[in-house]
Amino acid sequence: MMNVPKCFYRGPGNDTGAALATVPVGKTWIITGVVIVNIDDATNLLNVMMADEYVFSNANMSSGMTITLSETPIVLEAGDVIQVWRGVGQLLSVHISGVEVTP
Repeated sequence: MMNVPKCFYRGPGNDTGAALATVPVGKTWIITGVVIVNIDDATNLLNVMMADEYVFSNANMSSGMTITLSETPIVLEAGDVIQVWRGVGQLLSVHISGVEVTP
């Protein structure tokens, strides 16, 4: 078994709910860190889903606010999807990291 630290996604959130990252066949991802920053001048609406489960749903983020998830690892299996989206025209910076496990 091989465990490799990895950045799964670094970039903007989208406004459609489209997948930011999908776990490849034959892999398991253990998400150990998620950092989301509202880089907009206004309050932003945040949604985060992993493996079809909401981590955040319609959460309000003030301008400049940072949300960090690192307390509890999230295990994702092959085919699971990570989605982070915000309101139309709003700006979020997203960083998701963890460990990729190959059996």
